[in-house]
Amino acid sequence: MVSQVDRKLITRKALMDGALALVAEGSHYSSLSLREVAKRGGVVPNAFYRHFKDLDELGLALADEFGLLLRLIMRQARLQGLAADSMISDSVNFYVEYVQKEPALFRFMAQSITGGSPAMREAMRNELGHFANEMVTDLNRLGILPNISGTDMNMLGHLAIQTVFGNTTEILDLPENSANMIEAIRERCTKQVRLIFLGASDWDAKSEKQQKLDAKANRKKKKSKTE
Repeated sequence: MVSQVDRKLITRKALMDGALALVAEGSHYSSLSLREVAKRGGVVPNAFYRHFKDLDELGLALADEFGLLLRLIMRQARLQGLAADSMISDSVNFYVEYVQKEPALFRFMAQSITGGSPAMREAMRNELGHFANEMVTDLNRLGILPNISGTDMNMLGHLAIQTVFGNTTEILDLPENSANMIEAIRERCTKQVRLIFLGASDWDAKSEKQQKLDAKANRKKKKSKTE
């Protein structure tokens, strides 16, 4: 016997899966209607409101699912015991692997980060920000770039995550049996992130600060000459 609570959870998941199925088939989440989501999930439209106030609320639930998936990727990477010298390539490999496993959820992410409602865009940015912060925690734990300030390390983490996520739609748009092309994207993404860290290793925050002070002093000199 399925309990009432279990039935509610099953129906809720059916609605979420229905929305993702439509996204996977080429629809943009922002253009979906409540009725077609309910139909695709095998649920009568009136039952939708027992689980979600509107499609925005369903979208926020999907954003939570995406956040859980990112935490799963991070957890798997940590269980693998990532070493400092292989952290970049291994992390990119895990990410690409999950993009292939959960294409609908990643396509939903790509749509929501640019074309979703304000609430959905904020929720997705928060999830990506949390993922970047977790990566920074691991970088600090491994003692990578110990001379970089906390502020610059956070900037570095977010830049790396943005770079990795920038390859998502390209992977999703590949036809089936594109192993060679996926491998090329994987290698390119790994090189891109390595270049970020290579540049960061030569980053001198004090020098940058001094350059800003010098530029400010020069502007003052030019202004005093013209007055």
